[in-house]
Amino acid sequence: LVFDDVPYQVASRCFTGPVFALWMVCIFCLVIGLFTRTAAVVNYLMTLLTFSTFDFWEYHVDYVYTGINCFLLVMPVGRALSVDAWLRARRAARLGSATSPATVPRIHYDALILVGIALVYFDSVFYKLSSPMWQAGLGLWRPASLPHNTHWNVGWWLDIKPLMLTLSHVTLVFECLFLPLMWFDRLRPWLFVIGVGLHLGIVVMFPIPWFALAMLSLYLLLVPDTWWFTLRRWCLRATGNEVAESAAAPANTTQTHGRDVANVSVPANVIAVAGLAIVFSLLQLLQTTRGPYARTIALRLGGEQVRSRVAQLATWVHPYSRFICGATPHTVYLD
Repeated sequence: LVFDDVPYQVASRCFTGPVFALWMVCIFCLVIGLFTRTAAVVNYLMTLLTFSTFDFWEYHVDYVYTGINCFLLVMPVGRALSVDAWLRARRAARLGSATSPATVPRIHYDALILVGIALVYFDSVFYKLSSPMWQAGLGLWRPASLPHNTHWNVGWWLDIKPLMLTLSHVTLVFECLFLPLMWFDRLRPWLFVIGVGLHLGIVVMFPIPWFALAMLSLYLLLVPDTWWFTLRRWCLRATGNEVAESAAAPANTTQTHGRDVANVSVPANVIAVAGLAIVFSLLQLLQTTRGPYARTIALRLGGEQVRSRVAQLATWVHPYSRFICGATPHTVYLD
């Protein structure tokens, strides 16, 4: 539909089939952790050639793909649970050398949550707060009431007015508060539960499964390490392998989501990820100044002239920020 001159009738003059086949191979390599660095580079280049260049077939999760795939270039995605890690361990055992730890600094988790979830929510709020639909508490009811926009006939559910109003307002408040609250470890389990419930509802209700599933995959980064250790103990016991309490959480492994940082020295990765996160945040916040509610705030504070100039800069930067990292206005589920 995108590349053919006349879909299914006149094929594209470019041979896109082999290129997409190569991209699928690279994605498979990323999934299993094989040749992760090379696969991440090819994956990002393909992202720039497709999602970043589409301007008339827009699927909002494309911008999330662009940002995350850029981060994969500098993140140690093959550090653990990967074929690359297994090959390194075998090589180290053969040479009699020590194996590198499988932990990563917390910043790798936080950066993906920030770029993939928090900034997307934060920017969308500056449009939803000026939307009559969301102001009236119809942010869920109205999209779900359109027959072409839902999988099921849920009229009986939509008739429960208090439920519809509550879910709409909770969604709006949740998106407003996610960015400041994500930095508090004790609140992360609550953010995880609410966010998973929100996007599971999108999977069930609306025909945009890849957006919801992509966000759900990012929400896994909010799961505390203690939950994974508990799951590990349960699995070991279920398979008949009893394990001591200390063995379930190795002493040399710190809590990735705790206040301590994993004891592994990767300054280059940390600096690169921190730098990217700062650049992405600034570019996205620059786009946020274009939102209608940003204008409302500026008018109330007497800073509309400054906001207008910044918004003009954001408009000029937008084609580049959208292309490189997916920093764009997130006008999702509006009137």
